[in-house]
Amino acid sequence: MTKYRWGMEGVANGTAFTTSTLTSTAPTGLNATTVSNGTGSNASDNTHVHTGSQALKVTIPTSSSQSYRLPFAAANNAAAISFCFWLAAAPAANFPILTLRHSSGIAGRLQFNSAGKLILLDSAGTGTIGTSTGTVTFGQWNVVDIVVNTTTGNITANLRAAGSGTVVATVTGTGASLSGNALTHIDLGAPSGNGTGSTQTIWFDDVQLDDGATSEIGEYVAANVPPSLSLTGIQTVAASAAVTCTATASDSDGSIVSYAWTGTRYTPGAAPASITLTNAATATCSYTAASSGPVLDVLQCIVTDDGGATNTKTTEVRVNSATTAITTLRMNGTGDSGWTIIGGSTYEGQALGDASNTTRMESPDFSGTVSERRWRLSPRAVGTALRLTFSDAVLTASGSNTNKVRLYSGSTLVAERATSALKKSTDNSVSDVTTSDLTLYFDLTAPEVAAITDWGALWAAAATAS
Repeated sequence: MTKYRWGMEGVANGTAFTTSTLTSTAPTGLNATTVSNGTGSNASDNTHVHTGSQALKVTIPTSSSQSYRLPFAAANNAAAISFCFWLAAAPAANFPILTLRHSSGIAGRLQFNSAGKLILLDSAGTGTIGTSTGTVTFGQWNVVDIVVNTTTGNITANLRAAGSGTVVATVTGTGASLSGNALTHIDLGAPSGNGTGSTQTIWFDDVQLDDGATSEIGEYVAANVPPSLSLTGIQTVAASAAVTCTATASDSDGSIVSYAWTGTRYTPGAAPASITLTNAATATCSYTAASSGPVLDVLQCIVTDDGGATNTKTTEVRVNSATTAITTLRMNGTGDSGWTIIGGSTYEGQALGDASNTTRMESPDFSGTVSERRWRLSPRAVGTALRLTFSDAVLTASGSNTNKVRLYSGSTLVAERATSALKKSTDNSVSDVTTSDLTLYFDLTAPEVAAITDWGALWAAAATAS
């Protein structure tokens, strides 16, 4: 058994479908073809669409044929078919919409009558073998599921409104004359005119075929594509400046239904604080920047589409330091997992940024690998020199380890020192990393300072390897 779908996409709106242009998931070599092409037409159209951006529009004159033929992957007496259609109103007379075919002729046919009932016809295409118990609601997308076996003559067609699991019309034929030949194709449309006295237009979409199947395929439901989203880029602003941030969002298979902005302020020595935003439920929010720096504001926007899918992005607003001193912010770090806070601090940056050596970070036990953790520093203006100062409590190690401290500008490593090369703040001598040292430091070289491309996104890191 091979199931595949014809999505009726692939060409510009209003363009006729051909063998080479119709998009499907069919195996290579299985091509759709226009057959019985009278004065009618078939074309890609977006007036009525089940999924995607196009559907197959078939225009069928009163006495001239117009059909579109789709093949099964392999000839088989058993098969399942599912297709979606849109027809404006009940036809004035019997109106064929689908023909089951074998290699040399008709196996059966499905049509509507003027009362909106489904009718099954035999292999001659003329003898009625079943009429539905329910009627069709026109002017909307409907789904027909057919299960057929031409050997036994058993056929069932169930009709549902698109998006509904409730069967509203059922027609069956048992032991009916369906030729007994293996099915090879289906034809969408009317093979010899629509017979209603006026031109009929019908839209088809998401046609699924499964040779050898003995149960319904079911309506094709497209996976909801999440919306795309971009935000106003990183901003560096003056203290108390008016700030606006804009979300640019779109949804390829629907629409954006909501925006949700939130903001968090990170100030050295203070717990993260929520920012009050104006118009937080719209595409553009605004607020007033911090009255002094250094402060990092992180703004997040979540957009939701009409299918419930979301996309989340963040951006930053920075108020740089009025002085050259910066420190870790009270947020958790990034990098390898397993590092733990010692001493009861709430945030990793808090444990590193306070004056106490009892609050610190500890790496996990490891062997043969490098473990690194990075922590965000408060933003500052561009400088010409930089000194990194560390507490020796962070750098104390047990076991046979190689320990390093690093500085990143964004994701770029700009400076690295082994802990054995750090200097004591007490006398500027090289440290042996003992617990008697109060602070340890290293100064960046001129080339290292020049390598800093974003002074507002500096990260201090500790790395250790066995």
